[in-house]
Amino acid sequence: MRWTEDAVKSLLNRVIKSSPADDTEVIFSAQNYGLTRFAANIIHQNMSEENALISIRVAVDNKIGSYAINQMDETILKAGVLKAIDIAKLSQTKPQFQGFAPKAEVIPLSQPVFNALTHEAGPTERADRVEILVKELAPYGFEGAGSVRNGTFTKAVATQRGQSVFQEETLYKAVTVVNRCGQAGFGTGYAESMGRKLGDFDAQALAREARSISEKNHDPSAIENGAYTVILTPVAVGELLHYLSWMGLHARAVQSGQSFLTGKKGQRVLSEHLTLVDDAHDPRTLSIPFDWEGVPKQRVSMIENGITGDMVYDSFTALHDQVASTGHALSPLRDRYYSSPLPTHLIIAPGQESMDEMIADTPHGLLITRFWYVREIHFGRATVTGMTRDGTFEIQNGRISQALHNLRFTQSLVDAFSQILSVGDQQKLVNQFNGAFLVPALKIENFNIVGSSTF
Repeated sequence: MRWTEDAVKSLLNRVIKSSPADDTEVIFSAQNYGLTRFAANIIHQNMSEENALISIRVAVDNKIGSYAINQMDETILKAGVLKAIDIAKLSQTKPQFQGFAPKAEVIPLSQPVFNALTHEAGPTERADRVEILVKELAPYGFEGAGSVRNGTFTKAVATQRGQSVFQEETLYKAVTVVNRCGQAGFGTGYAESMGRKLGDFDAQALAREARSISEKNHDPSAIENGAYTVILTPVAVGELLHYLSWMGLHARAVQSGQSFLTGKKGQRVLSEHLTLVDDAHDPRTLSIPFDWEGVPKQRVSMIENGITGDMVYDSFTALHDQVASTGHALSPLRDRYYSSPLPTHLIIAPGQESMDEMIADTPHGLLITRFWYVREIHFGRATVTGMTRDGTFEIQNGRISQALHNLRFTQSLVDAFSQILSVGDQQKLVNQFNGAFLVPALKIENFNIVGSSTF
């Protein structure tokens, strides 16, 4: 089912008109997507999901309550409004609350966000991509596992104060893990691809990328614990950047004193090689031009050559600092796990070196293709711990010398992003929990390896 703009906006406006609260905001989100999973070069599952959710938020005497429901019956929606009001009456007063988003112009994205092929593709079209991928693996003795998904996602926000915004977008994502099964000593290789047009997905290239990692990832050795120079692929960089952004790169963390940026605006806090912006209007990103409060998204220059710039805000953190929201409020569902606001379209400016040049310039170090099971330890220094996965290699005299067992690291991300030696010249769009980041490879010194696995 496709939700039209007129139908969605009409539904949200009817909910608002039915509300006796002082102020009301209604959010609509819908998804209609399919997923094909494969393992051992064989498709083993097709599934699809179609759902729509209404989230109602109300203010009563500066007390805020919310209620979510996935039934579109108007009687049930009106009851949902009353439930939200009941919840608001039990909540704490927010004296600074000034109302939900007022009417404001949202500049549409310059790039197309809807693709008919991606919307219409079903199991057959996804299977065609899996077949291409498998044909690039099987003749060489490799097996692939992973998934291909595509779908249409609809988002809209309306407020009692007149804001009304809508976007329908298509997305695809494909991932694969490749291994040479049946031959002892061979490890895995990983690759991912995402975009709006399923027709742009190059399944052959994805298979080759993962296969090339697995080909090198055999007969792994152990390595001593210590501080190493590491070269991180864009996938690995994206994982660390997600944790850095969640633990420190937003107004709530700064205001609470948890962030390493607290009191540091205008000061150099990270490497001079690092320039970081959040820009939903960059045509290379996968974004919407408004946030989940209906506020237009703004470009935010966060780090300029290591120097702290601006930060991202939602309406509540903006009130605290008496500034305007930058349009970075999270959805009601995502805010269960991450504190709003968050940067969701981070871009690291590219550098001058290719990954091959980074390796060639490294007398001794590690190449890390991917991280896994990363978890936070200390917010003040954005310290995390985790494992490497799907291809970790030792570099000796400018060449990859051997595969390594998966390694455990414990690392302050403030220190890591302060010790960047060089930045890759190619950016890649990588998927993260709180958005899609456009990032290059990074070469970082003194990265702390604290343990090794047996595989």
